[in-house]
Amino acid sequence: MPGFNSRHFVDASIPQDQLTRLDMMKTESRAWAEQLEEHLLKGGCFPEWSDTELQAHIPNEAHRQQTISEMNPRSLAFFTEPIPLPKEWFAVPAGYIQFTDAYAVPASQAEDQGWPITRLPAGHFHMLVDPVAVSDALINMLGQLVH
Repeated sequence: MPGFNSRHFVDASIPQDQLTRLDMMKTESRAWAEQLEEHLLKGGCFPEWSDTELQAHIPNEAHRQQTISEMNPRSLAFFTEPIPLPKEWFAVPAGYIQFTDAYAVPASQAEDQGWPITRLPAGHFHMLVDPVAVSDALINMLGQLVH
C-alpha cells in the first residue's frame, strides 16, 4: 500500500475482505455480536459509554473525558457495511497486540498468519492507562516487522 510499511492492530478486529463489522464480531463472540445487533436493530448506537461505565477502565479523568468527547456512536449501517480491502493490503507486514480475552480470536488469526504477537494482559483502554508500555510494544513490533 503506498505510504504504508506495516500494519498494527491493537486489541481490535482484523478486517476481512468484504465482511461487515458484525460478521467479524460474530466470529469473535457470537453472543455479544447478536446482542449488539439487536440493540442496533432497535435504533441504538455503539459505543455509548458513560463516564460511570468508563471510570474503572480509564482512571485518569482527563483521558476519560477526552475519550467520551471524541466518541462517535455508530448506527446499524456502519456495522453492516462490507469492508473492501485493496489487494496491496495483504502484501504489507502486520503485527498484533492483544490486551483482553475479547480479542483472542483476532490474535489467534494473526498468529496463524505468522504475524508477531504481543500479549499485554490489561484492559481494552490500556493505551490510555499505560501509554509508555504500549508505545514500547509497538516500537518493538515495528522492529520485528522491518527486519
